[in-house]
Amino acid sequence: MKIAVAAALIAFAPLAANAQTPANQTPDAKPSGPTCTMAMDTALPAALAAWTKPEALPAGASGATQPDIAIGNAYQAQLSPVAAVHYPVAPKKLKDASFGGVFMLTVEKAGTYTVALDAAAWVDVVHDGQTVRGLGNSHGLDCSTIRKTVDFALDPGHYTIEVSSAPRDTAVLMVVPKT
Repeated sequence: MKIAVAAALIAFAPLAANAQTPANQTPDAKPSGPTCTMAMDTALPAALAAWTKPEALPAGASGATQPDIAIGNAYQAQLSPVAAVHYPVAPKKLKDASFGGVFMLTVEKAGTYTVALDAAAWVDVVHDGQTVRGLGNSHGLDCSTIRKTVDFALDPGHYTIEVSSAPRDTAVLMVVPKT
């Protein structure tokens, strides 16, 4: 029995060595295959060009203090402890001792939009007091610092982006038309 366990550990040792994060990646980065052979964020689609130059965005903690975000701009959003955030609709996922925020988004043209984050957080989109059902999500793009994307079908109007259960008090946030 001990020989079988030792053989199994030896067989998986190369996989564990390849699972380490290369020096050019952040812990939240998503590599292509076992390692990324290019610098992070160098092969982003044109719609995400602003991702690498986010603007500062203050914390949005209530309906009265929702900062506006523009489609196509990236933001380094300040987040607050979730206990201090007043969400218009209770988030579907809310972890204690995590961070979140609320942000205003105006959509002028109907379509599918992608919300991208650099953190493993929960994202809800709210319109007229109702949570908009997400169309799908992914764990980000290969060789990028984008950790999560969620797609939503949005009509023209005003929306609240709710971020919850973030592990830290900042997150890069961006909304782009899905291509």
